[in-house]
Amino acid sequence: QKVQVAMAGLLATRTYTPTDWDAESGTTHLLCYAHGDGPGSAWARNIGPGDECHILGPRGSIDLRTTSGPIAFFGDETSLALASALVADRPARRLSAFYEFHDREGGAAMLQSLNLIGATAVARRPDEAHVEEMQASLPAPAAGGAHFVLTGK
Repeated sequence: QKVQVAMAGLLATRTYTPTDWDAESGTTHLLCYAHGDGPGSAWARNIGPGDECHILGPRGSIDLRTTSGPIAFFGDETSLALASALVADRPARRLSAFYEFHDREGGAAMLQSLNLIGATAVARRPDEAHVEEMQASLPAPAAGGAHFVLTGK
């Protein structure tokens, strides 16, 4: 599922994947990557527990519940919530993931804190050379019959 959150008025929205959704209590948990000075980053830095906001959704997005077998994620910081939600929904599912981060060490710590076992943090490089490193990771999950999920940038 995905939701759109209104930022500073209903015409500016940002889209997020909830890592938890409780319709009865009217609460959700979002994992946000606050980068730059845009409205989404400002909202993510300033929102706190219990604050109210306008949310549109949830709506369907990438639905991995009907797939079986291993999953191979490739993405960036903005893609972590999808893998986190999948792991929470199916903890025993085999997952390999490769995420590009501006800060590789911080990214590795984030992967660990989200319990994304088997995920690899790759340092983003200005010349995009890290993409070749991620590309070199494709054959192993492909040989294992993984479903590929390409998200983020």
